[in-house]
Amino acid sequence: MAGALFSLAGKRAVVTGASKGIGAAIAQLFAAAGADVAVLGRDHEGLAATKTLVEAEGRRCWVVAADFSTAEGVAAAADELLGHAEAWDCLVNNHGSNAQTPLAARPPEARPGEGGFAFDGEAFSAVIDTNLRSVVQLTS
Repeated sequence: MAGALFSLAGKRAVVTGASKGIGAAIAQLFAAAGADVAVLGRDHEGLAATKTLVEAEGRRCWVVAADFSTAEGVAAAADELLGHAEAWDCLVNNHGSNAQTPLAARPPEARPGEGGFAFDGEAFSAVIDTNLRSVVQLTS
């Protein structure tokens, strides 16, 4: 079906957050459209399962363990990608994290409607590092 929608024949694609869900589905769809795919993420078992899906489409697949929460982790992933191929045609930044704390775990003064919201600068920075800085770094 993917071939009828679009072709990625002869292309190389990178999909982050590819161990499950949308990332795994995108990796499989790109492979069905003819692309060789590098799958990145933290869940080794999930990435291995995605690799099986990609290879079932007759395409090559590289698994790259990646920690996008640090600049060093992003750099290591980029270096490994460039070790597999000098150029990549497509990048899908599908990874992400959040720092939500369940309301019940918050002290009463930090619950909405009960005194406001306590801003957690460290948690915010960690989310920005993973969800924004890593994307900019990986694409540069």
